[in-house]
Amino acid sequence: MNKNIQQVLDSILEASPRIKEIKKMIEICEFCGKTYKKNLTPDAYLGDNCFDCSFWLKKTCLKPADEARKAIIDGKHYMIGGEGYLFRGNGGKEFHILFNDGREVRTMNLWEQGEIPEEFRGLIPDNAKFVPVEKPEPITFDDFEIPF
Repeated sequence: MNKNIQQVLDSILEASPRIKEIKKMIEICEFCGKTYKKNLTPDAYLGDNCFDCSFWLKKTCLKPADEARKAIIDGKHYMIGGEGYLFRGNGGKEFHILFNDGREVRTMNLWEQGEIPEEFRGLIPDNAKFVPVEKPEPITFDDFEIPF
């Protein structure tokens, strides 16, 4: 770039108080290196990381109780919710999960949190797999048969 043009641009940037304000709000993510603006509540961020990186980094340091509810299957992150709730993940569909540590869980409240980005797969490895849900044979009746 022409040196004179650069000087003009620099002087415009320095002269504008609003641009100075904006420059102060722009952060650089420690994990991915992208620039971002902290425009969400402070607890949405983990350290000096953008929201996307903070979201996935928080999954690496869950409380023990939450860690036990975490299922990573085929690179997707799931959380197992409690069974006594009106609103259920995946519309209340039944899932059977076999964890690598031997635990088996049956749930009708599984919340998918998304596919784990490639750069986080080493930090958040698979820890379980789905086991097919056995469905009972449907009962059928003749048109004229009374079932009782």
